[in-house]
Amino acid sequence: MEYISDIREAFVSRTLPTALSVLESIDTPISLGIFLLIQDGSDEAWDQIYSKTVSPTNYLASDSDKFARDYTAVKLLAKSPNFLDRNLEGKALEAFQEAEYQCWPCNRSISHGNTDTLLRESSLPSLTTLS
Repeated sequence: MEYISDIREAFVSRTLPTALSVLESIDTPISLGIFLLIQDGSDEAWDQIYSKTVSPTNYLASDSDKFARDYTAVKLLAKSPNFLDRNLEGKALEAFQEAEYQCWPCNRSISHGNTDTLLRESSLPSLTTLS
């Protein structure tokens, strides 16, 4: 196998054909959608690929195989190289800030000693229910 020094060239010539083959084998509507988005190849299509998610709560218990295949399709290219030269630092900072915003109420309760209220409002067991 010949070494390819250009990341974009290697991604397009080796990774994408393999990914397309895997997506075709997965054979679900989600994998077909990702397959078509890859073939489109526009920046908007890649944005859709990278932002696509699946949740096990959207599947019946009997559809665990379908969820596994859809999850594989969605995550298949999640760690692909930054061949679009996007500002990943900005996206990472934005994701960090969103996570901090979501954690803020819990962190505030803990820092003010209100952990009892936090446990009562969640479905987590407390020390009294574990005894």
